[in-house]
Parts: sequence; C-alpha cells; structure tokens
Amino acid sequence: MDIASKWGLALLRAEECPPVLGDLAELIGAGSILMSRHDHDRDRGELLHVHEPSRGKLMARARRSMAWDVFGGDLQTMRPGALVRHSDLRRHEALDDISDLALAVLGRRQSTTELLEFQFDRVPLPHDMALLEIMMPVFARSWSRVHDGTAAGAERPQVRVADLLDPDNPAGLTRSEFRICGLIEQGRLPQEIVNELCISLATFRSHMRSVYIKTGVSGQLELSHLLHAQSLHRRRAQSRDQFASHAPERSGPVRRHPA
Repeated sequence: MDIASKWGLALLRAEECPPVLGDLAELIGAGSILMSRHDHDRDRGELLHVHEPSRGKLMARARRSMAWDVFGGDLQTMRPGALVRHSDLRRHEALDDISDLALAVLGRRQSTTELLEFQFDRVPLPHDMALLEIMMPVFARSWSRVHDGTAAGAERPQVRVADLLDPDNPAGLTRSEFRICGLIEQGRLPQEIVNELCISLATFRSHMRSVYIKTGVSGQLELSHLLHAQSLHRRRAQSRDQFASHAPERSGPVRRHPA
C-alpha cells in the first residue's frame, strides 16, 4: 500500500498518531513532521500529532511548531494541498536548530487551519520536495473527505476518458499538456520535465492545473495513477490484437476426439 493510501486509511480509522507520518518522514528525509491546528480568531495554535524519530533518545530536544511564527497571516490565504518552503520565500526568521521548513495546508474550517509541518535537519533534496508537491494535494483531499464529510469526487467534474494519450486527444489537451502527460506516464518528476521541455516551474504548474480541470483528477499522484492504468490497458489491448492477428484461422467444423 502506498503512502497516500495509508494516509487515507489512517484518517478513516481516526488513528491518534498516524504511523504513515513515520513512513513519509523516512521517504523525504524530514527530521520531524508536526500536525497542528491554528485558530486565526484567537491567534493561537494547537499541536495535534508529532512524529519525531529522536523522541525518547538521550539529549533529544522536543520540537515545537514554527508555522505561525514563520508564515503568520499567510496561512489564511494558502489553499489546501499547497506546499510552501521557508527557503523559497527568502525570509530571515530563525528556524531554531533546523535547516529548512516546509508547510502544507490540509484543510480550513471557519477560522481554523489544519497543517502539516515538515522540519528538516538537512537541506532537503529537490527530489524530496518534488515528492511532497505530488502527494500534498492527495493528502488534503483525503482530509477534506473525512473531516468535512465531502464524498469522494464531489465538487469536481468526473472526466474519465478512454485514453488521455490517444491520438484523438479526447480530453482536449494542448500540445504542451499532452507532452507533459506523456512524460508523467514515463515516471518523470516535475524538475525532470521542466528541464526536458525548457520551461519554468511556474509554467509547468500552470499546465498541470489545466490538465487537472480537463481530466477531473485532484493532483499529480492521481493523474499518474490514471495514466499508468490507461497505459497498462493500452498494452494489454495491443497484445490481444497481436495474438489475434497471428492466430491460425480455423476452417471447417471442429473435430472432437473421443475420450
């Protein structure tokens, strides 16, 4: 079971401290992951869960949430699933003893915002951040379904075309969007796609938002699953066609041998 599926299952089971946070921390090299809720009206935060591998060890230092101190009022404008990184904002707030801080909004209800906070003891690799950018929209959508009671797939079009990469282009993708989907199907990461197509990351994200609308998926992880499933279906269909074309034609009635 992949991490996104484990996360959704943990939320449905209302696990006190989802073990999947440990899997995610190991995957992206995070020193700790904190889940918190911030009340904007009362200007205070509440720590919900903490995953910290060093907890319980000698000289271990308890982590605190730095989300409000670093990002402040910007938390109210961040959309669910969005990922922001402290070093990308070129701010100068002190980060205690960590190298970098990343933040993703899980959901927002009235005056409160629920967050996932990633604290890195080392500078995160581009590959790690790319994985987070892919997974956070899926995490946020699972959170919304469980905590807001929205049904899976509600409030977004359900477009399930036969094959996104069919030459007839059933989803109406632009040439750039079509090329990007082809590269995602091959397993390429966002930075690799940006480099190959010689476009900026902002342009890539703009194309992706358009693809999400046209295909009805919630994020890159779901799009990747859809493309891979369609690719598998395409290969199976081609194998059946090849088998049928090479199968010998039968002439006359089929003779049955006696037992």
